[in-house]
Amino acid sequence: MFRKQNFAPKKNFAPFDQRGLTAVELTVAAAVFTLLALAIAEMTAAVIRFNTREGAAADVERRTAGGIELIREAAKGASAVLASATVNGTPFTSGTSTVVFSLPAINAAGALLSGADLIGFRRDPGDNTILLEEIEAATSSVRRTGRYTIASFVDVFRIRYNTSTPANSTLVEIYLETKEIAGNAAIRSALSTQSKLENR
Repeated sequence: MFRKQNFAPKKNFAPFDQRGLTAVELTVAAAVFTLLALAIAEMTAAVIRFNTREGAAADVERRTAGGIELIREAAKGASAVLASATVNGTPFTSGTSTVVFSLPAINAAGALLSGADLIGFRRDPGDNTILLEEIEAATSSVRRTGRYTIASFVDVFRIRYNTSTPANSTLVEIYLETKEIAGNAAIRSALSTQSKLENR
């Protein structure tokens, strides 16, 4: 005898809706993706702008610090501020925007030579955003005669002395400010330092 088995009727599962997306749904999806793309693009642009400003600020600060350090070292090693002198063929007159130093000349071994090295600082007459160093070195001096750019994007370069006559001064104060435009922003860096003429 066979036992009667009750089989539950199979449930009919409706197939997935295969009707596709309506035009309204496609429009909404496209709008969402467009907004996401715009947000990502704006975030990327903001990061690029930030990195550009940070990089420009670091460059400006480095140029300012490097330029003012060269002038400070020259002043520190100077025996005198000269009222005027011709350095490497360029006439200099010490004042608020130009200075010329006389420094003891030394050779590569550190021995003192009989002559003197002349070092002048001024803005380039052809492009006053460039700060120049002019060197006229004595024979056999460790310094090298030449013209060198020590700072660019210069906005302000100012020298002050501790006496009304630059040639009598024993202390100089140097102020250097540089400016660079990054995007729509002006990046500035300003430094000042004082230096005593230790060889006077």
